[in-house]
Amino acid sequence: MNSVDLPEWVKLIVVGQYSTNCYLISDFHQCLVIDPGGDGEKIFRSLPEGKEKISILLTHGHADHWAGLSRLEEFLPEAEVFYPEGDEEFLKKPNLHFLRFLGGEVPQNLGEPISPHGEFRIGELHFSVLHLPGHTPGHLALYGNGLLFAGDVVFKDGVGRTDFPGGSAEDLRSSLKLILSLPPETIICPGHGPLTTVKEVQGSLGI
Repeated sequence: MNSVDLPEWVKLIVVGQYSTNCYLISDFHQCLVIDPGGDGEKIFRSLPEGKEKISILLTHGHADHWAGLSRLEEFLPEAEVFYPEGDEEFLKKPNLHFLRFLGGEVPQNLGEPISPHGEFRIGELHFSVLHLPGHTPGHLALYGNGLLFAGDVVFKDGVGRTDFPGGSAEDLRSSLKLILSLPPETIICPGHGPLTTVKEVQGSLGI
């Protein structure tokens, strides 16, 4: 059982062949879907009712974090989609994004690139867009309101792989240092596996 609880405005759905954590962040009339890694119809049916604006954010370009996007867009043709600046190749080149192992299709609407160091808003909720490379060159995370939506940079029991194309152990190490500089009580919402906190991973990483 998870020892860390999410606030009521965040819903976690586990989707796809690789058990990707898909997060739904809702406030007032808006909802943000983070990493629709599969099961697009399941994600759609899990969305809260009455939201006038739906946005979709990909933390990085590996297909286990967006394999459900094409199906989801069938239900949400007006949804805004954002992907990390620097990960375009992973979305467009079959030999890099691994979609062939997951099934599904490349979506018609890949969306717009989003740059780090800016701000992302969902209703009255404000998040900083952090650049956390290493797993992929453009990897992004959202940080704010006591939460870090960390994608595949860090997990409860480990860190992201760097042996895929575009990976960098040196960059990942720098990204982990940034994460460990956040307040210890920050809840880390990883791309796979259970939730954790900055305090829980500080000792285990040894950096």
